[in-house]
Amino acid sequence: MYYNIFVNAGAGNTVGKSFLIWSCRQFEHGHGRVGYLASLFTAGKEQVNHIAIGLQETFGPRNGLWCAVTHTEKNYLAVVEQTTNHGYADRSQNIHAPVVNVDLVATRIASDSGQLIDTGCLAVSANVWRDLRPAYQKARGLQGMPGIKVAEHPEISERHPALASLGQGDALLVYSYRAGINKYKIHGVLLRE
Repeated sequence: MYYNIFVNAGAGNTVGKSFLIWSCRQFEHGHGRVGYLASLFTAGKEQVNHIAIGLQETFGPRNGLWCAVTHTEKNYLAVVEQTTNHGYADRSQNIHAPVVNVDLVATRIASDSGQLIDTGCLAVSANVWRDLRPAYQKARGLQGMPGIKVAEHPEISERHPALASLGQGDALLVYSYRAGINKYKIHGVLLRE
């Protein structure tokens, strides 16, 4: 399980709240399934969880899907990795091919409720990570929006997002841009509500 945490000590209705987004990796019947679970903790230690609907739920890169989160003074903002292709080099021998392409997708998360705004979500219990299967089974088949693509290229992987809030609904996204073996660059993009 991979995660990114942001502890907010802001003003207004966000004082004392923390937000945690999990990249959950499950192995069922020999297959790796990836999903995202968002958790909001209030000042009173109440925990509200939501499963993201519309984001990837299939194979991820071999080291899992990365995510980043910040608070923009309007909402929480999460950027997550999504693979657009995955498969096998030789299906007859069940040899897994490396992921060729990874894009970055953003979603806003409401500061007061923890609900994902741009992907859709399903509220689940506070102790959901003890066994994620029932929650994911309940979420399966529900329609969700795909999020907002903030970095995509058909033949290049955008990986390892990092976010910094600029306030007033703005954030700076920095990520690695891999165009081939030993061809890495760092890119940045301004995200604005």
